Amino acid sequence: VAYTCGTLLNSVLALPNDINGLDNHARFIDLVTNLGSTYTMGLILKVILLCSHPEANMNALRGAVNGRLVRLFEHYEQAPSYEDVSSVSWLLECMDNYMVASSIQFGETSPSMWRSMLRA
Repeated sequence: VAYTCGTLLNSVLALPNDINGLDNHARFIDLVTNLGSTYTMGLILKVILLCSHPEANMNALRGAVNGRLVRLFEHYEQAPSYEDVSSVSWLLECMDNYMVASSIQFGETSPSMWRSMLRA
């Protein structure tokens, strides 16, 4: 299961400068465009949660997703055609949504506190 989840996450979060992953990166952008950043990051979080046992698998997948998001950000930060922040706002929204979802799911704070805040 961990291998399948890792492969799925690698195909969804492919880097644009990876020749083999260019089509997969286009699919990621398509997911964000059509579903929105919240649902796309929710999908990625659900894939991570599928591999929650043993916990080492889940932690490795979380680290891999974190690394991919950082590398995506670095790629777009260094690309000369993306000097305007608004052109990559979709990526910033994805990162924000992932950070919130990850802290709610895996943080040390009780999830009930987050739920009560989200209902308000």
